[in-house]
Amino acid sequence: MARHRSAKPPTPVRIRKRPQRINPLQLSITGDFYFDIVSNPEIILCSNYYTFTSRKEFQFMKKLLLLLFVVLCCNISSAQPNIKFDTLNFDLGMIAEKTRIVKEFVFTNTGNEPLIISDAASSDGFAGVSHQKDTIAKGKTGVIRFEYFAKRTGKIDKIIFINSNSVNHPQVLLTLKGEVVFYRTEIKADSLVRNIGALNFDEADTIQFKICNTGNSNLHISFPYYNYPESDLLWLRIKSVKSANIIDNVPEGYEPGDTLQLLLSLKNVYGNTGKFERNLFVLYNSHDTLTLKVRGYYTGKPSKPQFIDGYSYWRCIVFNYKNDRIASLIEYDYMGRLYSERFYENSNCTGKKIYDTSKGKLLEEYSYKDGVLQEKKVYK
Repeated sequence: MARHRSAKPPTPVRIRKRPQRINPLQLSITGDFYFDIVSNPEIILCSNYYTFTSRKEFQFMKKLLLLLFVVLCCNISSAQPNIKFDTLNFDLGMIAEKTRIVKEFVFTNTGNEPLIISDAASSDGFAGVSHQKDTIAKGKTGVIRFEYFAKRTGKIDKIIFINSNSVNHPQVLLTLKGEVVFYRTEIKADSLVRNIGALNFDEADTIQFKICNTGNSNLHISFPYYNYPESDLLWLRIKSVKSANIIDNVPEGYEPGDTLQLLLSLKNVYGNTGKFERNLFVLYNSHDTLTLKVRGYYTGKPSKPQFIDGYSYWRCIVFNYKNDRIASLIEYDYMGRLYSERFYENSNCTGKKIYDTSKGKLLEEYSYKDGVLQEKKVYK
């Protein structure tokens, strides 16, 4: 019996309809896209609505979508609040004591959305800072208000911290600088010059000046020792005629009509230098200066060319003499390390050097002429 092979069922023919080519420029970006990379390189991207039949069309569509994304991001970023201040710094200059300072920082919302100031605070707890609680619309201005009562004299350096929803500057620092000074007043001295005559070596003399407050404000007086380069000043005191006590500083000042005694003591540590003249620059009410002069004659020979004076528990001075006159003065700290040097010509200091005691490095250098500072150099 002959076997007959069973006939295979006929293979169905799958007819693949080529999708219609669509111009990408005419496409709408609505719909859910998904990638379907198939073996047929002509079919690259499919969607619920569109089919691209070439890589060129697919690459073009990617660029188009990227461009649309960039434009969308630009529109989103531009629709934000931005803050811009008219000025970030205020120079208050010189302000009289007991004066209330009020300054306003004006800002503008240059963005497209409402601006909100969330916080405004000062670095000084004694200063008051206020700001608008409401939102600032596009193109509108606002104000940061600063208030401070200048009770103490000295430098002013205040910082205001601003926080907002601004995109360009969410945090802003505002600064105010100036100086609080005393009210001006008038003074009169009984004499501007004192002549003490001859003063022998290693001897001291006390000089007195009387100063009267003839103005309408309290008198604040001080003597800046840094403006006196010489080495013959032992001490300087201020004494009120009304009180028997010597008072170096009165915080509230001396009232109008009060008379003060300025006492100072000079000691001849220069040797046989001859005539001398000392300028005493007395400061009063912050920046006014009264110049007093002391004249005399230094005489006498030092007993030896070098004299050591341990005048304090942490400093030691060495005087060096040449031809019976002072040539230099060297200061050491308590560990014997060099602190400063001074150089002299006749009865005047001509230069001074200050050193770093730990490293022995020169820090500052001064040059003087007739007791007046001519040049100052600072080394790093």
